[in-house]
Amino acid sequence: MKIAFIVGCWMLLAGPFDGQNGTAPLDQVISKGVAIGDPKSLDRCDFGQVIEALIVSTGIGGGFENDPSCWLSTRASDRTRSATLAVGGMSVREALDLVTLRTDFRWKDIRGQAVVRPASAWAQSAHVLHRRIDPFTTEGPVASVAVPTLLQSSVPSLFVPFRREGHEGLRIDRPVLLDFEGGTLLDALIALVAAHGDLAWSLGYRPKTPHALLLYAVSAPDQFVGVPLRESGR
Repeated sequence: MKIAFIVGCWMLLAGPFDGQNGTAPLDQVISKGVAIGDPKSLDRCDFGQVIEALIVSTGIGGGFENDPSCWLSTRASDRTRSATLAVGGMSVREALDLVTLRTDFRWKDIRGQAVVRPASAWAQSAHVLHRRIDPFTTEGPVASVAVPTLLQSSVPSLFVPFRREGHEGLRIDRPVLLDFEGGTLLDALIALVAAHGDLAWSLGYRPKTPHALLLYAVSAPDQFVGVPLRESGR
C-alpha cells in the first residue's frame, strides 16, 4: 500500500531572532513583531498549526504529536490568522510554555529539540512513539534510505511501503549519517532530526488507516515526506 500525505504550515513573520550567537536555540529570544496563532481560537485537531508555525518561524528542530482522535493539522484559515499571540521578546521556551498551557498538550526539551505531545501520551508505555527500535547505522537520503531503515529496525517493524521518489536534491532529502544505538521511536526521530540539521516531524491519526508521520524541512516546509506507520494502537 502506497500513501502520500499533503499538509501545509504558516508563519506570520520570518527572521525570528536578533543576533544571539552562542545561545541555545530554545533559549534564544524571538524578535519583536513575531506572532503565532492563538490555540484557543483553533479546533483541537488544528493545534499543530501553531507548533509548526513556531518551529518554522524560529528554525528550531523538533516534533509534534496530534490528539489521538486527530489527523495531521490543516493549513491555517483566515479566521485563525486573525486571532494571534504576540511572542516577540519571549524566548522560544517561554513561547512554547505559553501556547501549551492553553491546551491539553505538554512539551519537553529533548537534546535541545522541542517535542510537543498530548499530556497523557508521555506516560503511555504502549504508545507507538515508545516502540523499541533496535540499533542501526544508515547513510543516505532521508526518504529513500534513512527513514525506511529506521522503521524496519522497529520491533516489530513499523515499515509500510510509501512513495520515496520525487525528493531528490531537495533539502528534506539531504543525505544523513546516523549511527543509532537503540531506544524508542521518539529517540530515533530525535537522532534523525539532529543528524539532518533542518528537519521536523508531525504525527497524526485517523481511524482504520495507518498513522501518518510527516517529515518536513524547517527552512522549506513545503518540502516534506509523508510516511505511513504500520502501528494500529496508540
